[in-house]
Amino acid sequence: MEGWNMLYLAGYETCLSLLIEDERFEAAVELCDHAGKMVTRRGMTQFSNQLLAMQLDLAVRAGARSEARRLAGELDRLLTGLKSNESLRWRGRVRAELAMARYETEHNAEKAALARISRMVRFCASHGLSRLMLRVLVRKFCLEARLENAAACRETLMNYLAHARNHGSFGAVLRERAAFREAALWLVMSEGLGSFDPTDIRVLASSLWHASGQTSARSGNVLAGLLTDREIGGLDELAKGHANKVIARTLEVTEPTVKFDIQNNYRKLGVNSRKLAIEIATQYGGKSTEMPIQIDDTPIHRVT
Repeated sequence: MEGWNMLYLAGYETCLSLLIEDERFEAAVELCDHAGKMVTRRGMTQFSNQLLAMQLDLAVRAGARSEARRLAGELDRLLTGLKSNESLRWRGRVRAELAMARYETEHNAEKAALARISRMVRFCASHGLSRLMLRVLVRKFCLEARLENAAACRETLMNYLAHARNHGSFGAVLRERAAFREAALWLVMSEGLGSFDPTDIRVLASSLWHASGQTSARSGNVLAGLLTDREIGGLDELAKGHANKVIARTLEVTEPTVKFDIQNNYRKLGVNSRKLAIEIATQYGGKSTEMPIQIDDTPIHRVT
């Protein structure tokens, strides 16, 4: 029975994520209705409880505030055990807590959401829920960045990167793609890319590539996830030792535009000088033509 629960859950959750990504909320509601009828027909109580978390997630993302409030109340009662005839298994509990955390975040209760997610980090660790741990850590990372807590944000990112490196799974960043990129960019701007270990940079690059949804030839490059194509082009030229005038001619833009892009590069990479920017460009070269990097002990490919 649990096997069927998990199979149905994975299918509906994947389809629901795709519909939400395309903002096809009416179709997403129809999918939840379909799932509800299937649950009733098969008598799958465990899946029914997890469906409630999916419905709350949908309501929050769709901006249906009154429906979200109703579902959050029902899910909270379920989580606190007020409905003694209903239960959630461990996977279901984590999904429900994540849905509640999203609801709290959208209602400006970030500290409550963070406390909830922190409990789930410990819960996943104690139950060996590796894949769900990745989802919890990504949500925690995004929330800490939103609260501008750089130290905690960095610690959570390091934890996430270690788990992602061990399991080679990036589904968690796909679920939070925009928020993950924004959080990563904010942290790099705060800490500087040079302050990260090359191994961590390698995993971060792969995470950002998966989150981008693109198939760019530069997908193995962490800079592609942090900078625009024009900014990367300027950084490449900078690494060649070219002056701003030469860079402007090469990229067919004005010199003030080059200066503006260079300042943007400094800010986004967390550096404050041309020398440091060139070191970053040399180490994590902008125009790599490698395919997505592998999470193993292979040395990082660098542009020379």
